[in-house]
Amino acid sequence: TTFVKALLGVVRPTSGAVRLLGGDPEDPKVRARVGYLPERLRLAPAWTPLEILESVARMKGVRLGPSGALRLLEEVGVAEAARRRTSGFSKGMRQRVGLAAALLGDPELLVLDEPTDGLDPIGRVEVRNLLGRALARGATLLLNSHLLAETERICGRIGILVGGRIVREGPLDALTATRPAWRVRFAP
Repeated sequence: TTFVKALLGVVRPTSGAVRLLGGDPEDPKVRARVGYLPERLRLAPAWTPLEILESVARMKGVRLGPSGALRLLEEVGVAEAARRRTSGFSKGMRQRVGLAAALLGDPELLVLDEPTDGLDPIGRVEVRNLLGRALARGATLLLNSHLLAETERICGRIGILVGGRIVREGPLDALTATRPAWRVRFAP
């Protein structure tokens, strides 16, 4: 689709094979360049945010250390809970830990599914600012959200899905521009 083509160099089908960031999606080095936050995030209840970030850092091959993990947790607003077990976390706190894990290693591609779900209005602004900084450093953001007001504040291109298919896509201005339309009915 043209929506995928708009991500030139990010996801590109070639010869029937899917390429991610120019490489094989199964390659751990390619996957390390992607940050992902699922809508229904499950965190290990016995782990702390620090342990979660250290684990993700090992999988991505990123050197993090406790000070780097604390800095990242501070950036997403949960540093005060860095050493607490996640079992008692609210949905918003879990989202923030998941976002920290997604941002770990400054990924080139961020795939975020409902990243502000469970956050209050101030938390949404903070996440929007974080994502703005990621975009400013050159990251590509693929954002899924039902909160259109949030989406339009951060995204340059929008794709509208209906029944799992993209029915419209393009710059926000083009999608929201009004065009005069006429409906003509003829009498029998």
